Amino acid sequence: MKHLILELENLDCEGCANSIRRSLLRQPGVLSVHVGVKAAQVQISCEDDLDRAHVLSVLENMGFPTLGRNTMLNMARAKLSCELGKIRHRAYSQPLMS
Repeated sequence: MKHLILELENLDCEGCANSIRRSLLRQPGVLSVHVGVKAAQVQISCEDDLDRAHVLSVLENMGFPTLGRNTMLNMARAKLSCELGKIRHRAYSQPLMS
């Protein structure tokens, strides 16, 4: 097992963190994910053969590239990922009303 620590652009809130966690946990070889919003970091525990380039690509496609690699397109993608994360969080944390 190994650990990756990545500093990310556009990581601003728990909505962002929720989307990142959800997406990374679906990737082969990822065992656990901790997202630090204040530090703008993601810590990934993974199998030794994890494809780091694939993980970086997934994050960038969501709008969360590593520090120093930001673009306007990434900012727009991050906003969308964040809002989806907020919606998913509310859907799972609030009971359905009858």
